[in-house]
Amino acid sequence: MGEIEVDFRVVENVRLASGVLFSMPITLDVSEAEIERLNIAPKSRITLRDFRDEQPLAILTGSEILFQRLTL
Repeated sequence: MGEIEVDFRVVENVRLASGVLFSMPITLDVSEAEIERLNIAPKSRITLRDFRDEQPLAILTGSEILFQRLTL
């Protein structure tokens, strides 16, 4: 799902504009510095690991990177 497809249909009907059922997105809060340091880009494969023993839990393929600028 791209940023453009986020609209009220998803919120109200749990479906994309195409009618496809929408599942809960997985988002990772990563700083811009970490994205650059780890060379993360769309289509990158990211392994989620258990912090206790470093065992792999899942492999994710990113679809896009969205930046949110906070203003105070």
